[in-house]
Amino acid sequence: MANPPPTFYYPGPWSFFASGYAVSLFAMALLLNRIQNIVVPSRRPLPHHMQPTPNSRSRWSLFRLILPSIFPLDLSSTYSRTVLRLPTLYYILKSLLLWSVLFLQASDHFPPSSWKPFRLLDDWASHKEMDEICWFTFRAICGALCVGALTRGLEGVGATNASPFNLFGYTFMLHFYSSPLTHLVKPEGLPSRPDVNVIFTILMPLLQLSMIHFIGAKSSWSNQRLVPTTICSVLTLIHFHFVHWFSPSSYPLLNYLSCIFESLLLLVILVAFSLNILTQLLLEGSITRLFIGHAASLMPKWDEDFSIVLLRLGIASLEATSVAGLGNEVSGVSLTEHSETATDHVQYGEVEMNCSGVSSITHTIENQEGRCTRKEGFANEIRRVKVSSSQSDPVVDATWFTEFKRFGCAISRFGTGCYRMVGRILRGQPAFLRTAVASGGQTQNLRSQSLTASREGEAGTSSPDQRDIYERFLSGEVLSDDEEDFCPSSSSVHRYDDDDTRSDTPDEEVDAQGLLSEISAATTSYAPAPPLLLAHMMDTSPSPLTRRRYRSLVSREDAAYYEQRELEASLIAKGGNASRRGSSANDSRRNCVVCTDRERQIIFWPCRCLALCDDCRQNLASRIEASKHTCPCCRQPVEGFSRIYIP
Repeated sequence: MANPPPTFYYPGPWSFFASGYAVSLFAMALLLNRIQNIVVPSRRPLPHHMQPTPNSRSRWSLFRLILPSIFPLDLSSTYSRTVLRLPTLYYILKSLLLWSVLFLQASDHFPPSSWKPFRLLDDWASHKEMDEICWFTFRAICGALCVGALTRGLEGVGATNASPFNLFGYTFMLHFYSSPLTHLVKPEGLPSRPDVNVIFTILMPLLQLSMIHFIGAKSSWSNQRLVPTTICSVLTLIHFHFVHWFSPSSYPLLNYLSCIFESLLLLVILVAFSLNILTQLLLEGSITRLFIGHAASLMPKWDEDFSIVLLRLGIASLEATSVAGLGNEVSGVSLTEHSETATDHVQYGEVEMNCSGVSSITHTIENQEGRCTRKEGFANEIRRVKVSSSQSDPVVDATWFTEFKRFGCAISRFGTGCYRMVGRILRGQPAFLRTAVASGGQTQNLRSQSLTASREGEAGTSSPDQRDIYERFLSGEVLSDDEEDFCPSSSSVHRYDDDDTRSDTPDEEVDAQGLLSEISAATTSYAPAPPLLLAHMMDTSPSPLTRRRYRSLVSREDAAYYEQRELEASLIAKGGNASRRGSSANDSRRNCVVCTDRERQIIFWPCRCLALCDDCRQNLASRIEASKHTCPCCRQPVEGFSRIYIP
């Protein structure tokens, strides 16, 4: 009696949980969890391996000789990492080759079997049962994932950089298509095969894992997952749309929803990207921003999965807005909104600001009975501040006209100076005038005139000898107290005996010392004057200047000078420390409340909080929905922002 044909049950969720795939999947999850929690880098220095002595003849001598040459492993070496991955590389590449041959056979693109290697490869793949192929692929994938987790644990990388592979979904797909009931290709005398589209959907994740496992043999490439995942994801999307739009066959339902979701995300990204580029080209004539939002946080990174990058860019493109929240830039800022309608006869001034500061200022115009009056200076009231979001046309830029006016004034002053210099040369006068010397000379002449007037007032009561001495003093002759012919009168000695009977008042000495210091500082820039002459000129006492009075005046002036210098140095030192502390505190208060690094540039409306820099604003605007934009200081909803440039 012939054996009845085997009965096949349609694979479903319950049959999957009762199959060997589910049990192996549970054991795999337990093993990966233990590897992640137990396998960590060594926190102690590597032990020093003693070299075995040549005379040792124990049975472990050969083992002790080979062991130090292998362990410990250098995971930074490509050779060590390749040796560690050789078994799993063999199995996963063999599985990839097997599925590639099945895909070529199902699509009728396998080369003719006239060449012996191709004929052997065709016979090897065509006589394997589908359940055997699926089970072998599952074991190869589990081995590759275990070796990858073990390598990351030994390196201390952690589970954050794990391979982007959906083991549960892929295992369910292998279990589902291992049943002959899901196969559409059933050749005579050979095992049945699923549809070519199903084989392609199984082949792409296997190709992605094989590429990641292969480049993991090099330490610097072990985390570069963006390129493999992008290649496989793009090929999957191209295959999906080709089958959906141009092929009469249907696409596998297990991957249909994921491809639809990724296609929608790509469509949103392309629309936002195209509109952003078109807007910049039409309004600015150049492309300065590729993304709407914070470019640094939206740009793909080499260690990210393509699906993660696609999801982040899709959400940012879907929520990108320039009319609400942190994306709404207010171009014109009105500082006051009080009743300007009641004062229509007054047109208040306006300040326009851009990234370089104040670009233009318009003056207040007051219209009184048909007569317009332009306000200047303190009478020019500015009630509006206009913040320019883009640079103006350089042909009509007010800043350009202002700088050109300043340049014209400088040229005019230069021409006037040259004309006056030529005139002085023609008149025989010095070509250049020293303003500082002239001003100092005027001060000295005024002081000399005042002294001359006071001396002339006393000349009526003084003797002829005194008038002769005074005339010698005015002529510039050096006078000395030791001259034998100088004999002051008794009345003068009696009235102005500065050594014993009378001394100058403190106020007069202080005035003399201060005046002497000022004249000394003024004369050092032109020509050094004799100290004795300066002392005679600055002496306010009516008595003659003696040696003792001269020494006392000079010594007091020097002492006061050095004391003043020490006091100024100490004040400057204290002020410098205080200013440094104050400047650091001011800098910290002016920095952004989020990054605390750059200066605050963004003011929010309507709360008017100056809190963020423009980089952090773009980052928050690209991460949060516009309806949820709130001020980081007062937590009020943000309806718009303006850029504030603080000089």
